[in-house]
Amino acid sequence: MSIIFHEGAVKDCEPPCVAQTFIPHDAVLFKIFVIGKKYFVVERPSLKNFSAAGIILEIDILCIFCSDL
Repeated sequence: MSIIFHEGAVKDCEPPCVAQTFIPHDAVLFKIFVIGKKYFVVERPSLKNFSAAGIILEIDILCIFCSDL
């Protein structure tokens, strides 16, 4: 998984890939699995909230290995 900090860095992504907006979520994700009429909700750790407002970033892309969270 990668977090892209500005539009110009999109060119560095290699397909296949999926793009989605980062929405602050207090470092918790809920995964929902549906099997037939049953469903299971699993809570898992994720990235902490962050804001780039007022911060000068020296990187274009932050690569994260989800298994390390």
